[in-house]
Amino acid sequence: YLKGKHIIMIPIVNPSGLLHNQREEYPSKIDPNRDFSFDTQPSMCMRGVTSRWMDAVYRKWRIDLTITIHQGGE
Repeated sequence: YLKGKHIIMIPIVNPSGLLHNQREEYPSKIDPNRDFSFDTQPSMCMRGVTSRWMDAVYRKWRIDLTITIHQGGE
């Protein structure tokens, strides 16, 4: 029962990387999976477009549960 709840679906988080068949954003070459300040300088985080808009999604909505499905794993 989802009264007052929202389901947010983001089918492709990094479309420029998918289009160019690479993990990093194109053309910035920033890896969204590594663009956060864990074990690095704070000035080295949130540099990419993907990281910034995902941060905006998490700040706008209260996220109770996330499910990620990765492709390309070997």
